[in-house]
Amino acid sequence: MLPDRDALIQRVSADVVHHLEHLLASQDVVHLSLTGGTVGIAVLNQIGNEHTAVDWTRVHLWWSDERWLARHDPERNAQQARPGFIDRLPFSLTHVHEMPAPDDGLSLDEAALAYADELRAVGLGVAGLGFDISLLGVGADGHVASLFPDQGRDLEGHQAVLAVRHSPKPPPERLSLSLDAINSSQHVWVAAVGEDKSGAIAATRILTNDRRLPVALVHGRAETRIYCDVSASPQQ
Repeated sequence: MLPDRDALIQRVSADVVHHLEHLLASQDVVHLSLTGGTVGIAVLNQIGNEHTAVDWTRVHLWWSDERWLARHDPERNAQQARPGFIDRLPFSLTHVHEMPAPDDGLSLDEAALAYADELRAVGLGVAGLGFDISLLGVGADGHVASLFPDQGRDLEGHQAVLAVRHSPKPPPERLSLSLDAINSSQHVWVAAVGEDKSGAIAATRILTNDRRLPVALVHGRAETRIYCDVSASPQQ
């Protein structure tokens, strides 16, 4: 538990950098799954503001979900990550794996299959080794990525990438990693800020098979971390 939003952003960004350095000391590349949202983008911007020893040319970037909007739409998670993070650090262009967009000439279903194929090509996805780190935010309703409460069919799916058509948050059409793909990650880190998140964070502490609250179902193979500020803590 961190005292406030700024402290949480500082802590998560520092932990990401430290863990990337640790991983790159023993493996050739690292696969990092990113999230959007105000806190998620703030964490990325904080990393981009710092001059770290991470060899970013060996880091692959992926996304847990994306709005089905044109490639350069400013509401896309990938576009929001560019100014303060991607464009500031020396990533290899071939290592930035944005989810497809409508202007790529694919349908939503075709786009889901294409991203799943891209994951599979490097050994990631449901049956693969999984991401090294998966960063997630959480909504007040308990959603993660674009997996929303009461979407039982999507949560049960064993494909790596889902075509989401009825998101309760606009836009209704999105792409999202499935629960199984997220849970293939070695490390899953969830960040929550604000009193409206306290109920969702409390649910992560309860062992349950209730599939109505996605945040309570995510976990890493090696580790699951929940970062929250004081107001999001269920102890308050």
